[in-house]
Amino acid sequence: MLKVNLMNLPDDEDQPKKPEQNIPEVPTVTDRKKMDFSFFDPDEEPVAETITETPASPPEEPLRQEENPFSVAEEDLSEEEPDYDSAFPKTRLFVFIGIGVVLILGALFLIYKLYRPGTTEAPAAGQNIERPASTGENLTTPPPPAIPPALQSRYRQNMARNTEGLRFTRGFLNSGAKNTDHTLIVYTSDQILTSVLANSRDDIARYRQAVKSRFPNLQLNIETVEDKFVNGRKKLLAGFSIPIKPGRGGSAPVPSASPLTFQEFQSQLRALQKKYGIKTAYRKVGERRRERSLNITYFYTTLTGSRTAIMNFLKEVTQRFPGMKINKLSIYPNGATSLSQGRVNARLEISYFAPQS
Repeated sequence: MLKVNLMNLPDDEDQPKKPEQNIPEVPTVTDRKKMDFSFFDPDEEPVAETITETPASPPEEPLRQEENPFSVAEEDLSEEEPDYDSAFPKTRLFVFIGIGVVLILGALFLIYKLYRPGTTEAPAAGQNIERPASTGENLTTPPPPAIPPALQSRYRQNMARNTEGLRFTRGFLNSGAKNTDHTLIVYTSDQILTSVLANSRDDIARYRQAVKSRFPNLQLNIETVEDKFVNGRKKLLAGFSIPIKPGRGGSAPVPSASPLTFQEFQSQLRALQKKYGIKTAYRKVGERRRERSLNITYFYTTLTGSRTAIMNFLKEVTQRFPGMKINKLSIYPNGATSLSQGRVNARLEISYFAPQS
């Protein structure tokens, strides 16, 4: 049982308001007259009244709100907040790195699309592309002009003929026997003529065997044998004719060089002569005529130089100028009795083929 001292109760104003409870109904005035107020007698010692505490009714439960399945639970704001001062710099660094990588990849892709080899795409509208300043020179080499079919066929024939003539000429110069020496070698389209100095007929026979060993398919015909005095000594001068089949080696490849005009050919021929130290003893431009779609110019020249320089010059000419056809090539001494002494002369009779302009 709980005892309460009603004399020392605090004022209502000083007490905090409690939630409203179920209070028993207050008695009316009629009921008050029937109540016993004798306990207010001041002469009597106040006796503590025993009050039985009536259990208070439980407070009404607040209305429960229906749980929203789409609501998000609120975070407990009382938790310790993260340290943004240490996390933000790392995040910002990663963001900057990502942006930089994207920019670099985009620039590389744009450069590839604009400058990749062989691209034919036009630049986008409004796009400015820097171009190198013109220097007055053609930076792109134009493709070589197509060689007409007729000229291609002629090139093959010329190169085959020139290569064959030079091979025979060089072979005869390097062929020989003891006590023999060449005084003349002439190459034409259908035969080779040679003159050989020898001490005796046996030396001439040995020379013939030496040539046959180098060119077994050639037939050497002796045309003349006569006496010749050289420096007061009697020698024999033998002349040979060797027939050849024209057009051998007609499958020679056609060079890819652009066709040259006759004037361009002459200019480059003089440059080659200067390269090998060869002088011009004679030069003449002959007849000009047309054949189908080609211009043909006949040209005659006599060159002077050492035997080695002459042969190297002829080798480069036959490889470099397919429009040139050697009709006749003569090699003979220049002021000497044989080709093995001093300088030699080379006389060329040429037909030059060029496309009609």
